[in-house]
Amino acid sequence: MLPLQTERLTLRPFTVEDAPFVLRLLNEPSFIANIVDKGVRTEAAAADYLRQGPMASYAEHGFGLWLVADRATGVAMGMCGLIRRATLPEVDLGYAFVPEYWGRGLAREAAAACLAYGRDVLGLRALLAIVTPGNAPSIRLLEALGFAANGRMAFEPGDEVLVFRTVFTTIRKARASDAPQLAALAERTFRDAFEAVNTPEDMALHCGASYSPAILDREIRDPGVTTLVAEHQGQLVAYAQTRWDPPPACVQAERPFEIQRLYVSSAFHGKGLAQELMAACLELAGAGGADRVWLGVWEHNPRAIAFYRKSGFVEVGDHGFLLGTDPQRDIVMVRPVAPAGID
Repeated sequence: MLPLQTERLTLRPFTVEDAPFVLRLLNEPSFIANIVDKGVRTEAAAADYLRQGPMASYAEHGFGLWLVADRATGVAMGMCGLIRRATLPEVDLGYAFVPEYWGRGLAREAAAACLAYGRDVLGLRALLAIVTPGNAPSIRLLEALGFAANGRMAFEPGDEVLVFRTVFTTIRKARASDAPQLAALAERTFRDAFEAVNTPEDMALHCGASYSPAILDREIRDPGVTTLVAEHQGQLVAYAQTRWDPPPACVQAERPFEIQRLYVSSAFHGKGLAQELMAACLELAGAGGADRVWLGVWEHNPRAIAFYRKSGFVEVGDHGFLLGTDPQRDIVMVRPVAPAGID
């Protein structure tokens, strides 16, 4: 939580009282050359910049650029933080220091603290950074922090920047060694989704028959099943499971592909992870030559139904699903498969 503290630094939210320092920082020749000329020339304008920029971001997003100060003395050195820009698809890292504090590793120390905050507190799955092509020290810093080049973009009219990206959450195929952790994730996410609307007895029967480490280990090793997992900081936070089994009669397809399960930990809801897992499943289907992808979803799960509709699935029928001793109705939904690499 804020303020962030490192061995030498304190990162805290800006206030309008920081306007004199911000006025100096924004008018440093290095800031104007390597970042942008904000056109801030007075303390009043610097205070407006703080209100409309960092402080507005705190109110809207809960984070933004923070003042970086000497931990021992409180003397302002620069700014560093996380920025949500309308022009970028993900949060990006920003930093700037006044020249007398260059060359001491302070920017790296501050940036590393911001990365940890974004990953551990905000639950971000990736982070961007933008830098001018000629800013070699900043490029070296980003590479040292684990960022990799991710293309170019126009930032200001006539001003092209390099885009770097680091990933905290990765999607990969499950390994046999994942079985114990995957079993716990599978049961937890299933209970989160359905425990409140089913009996404890039926939930216990289903989970016991479906989510033991031994069962997940067999499924991971099954050549007809592909299990994808999303890993964040060494922990599995979401998964999907696909099969090539025959579909119900309502699915008309020459080579059908089933998404049997797709679950995301509640802490990662709303972060786009389900969409990325879906895209990975569709890529598997296309690579395997499928012409239709199908799935079953409980008729009383409106959130999942809405997600699948948004993902291009349409209802074509239904089939039964036995939860413990309770026979339930699943809606069967289907979508075509675009060629691999398009979805």
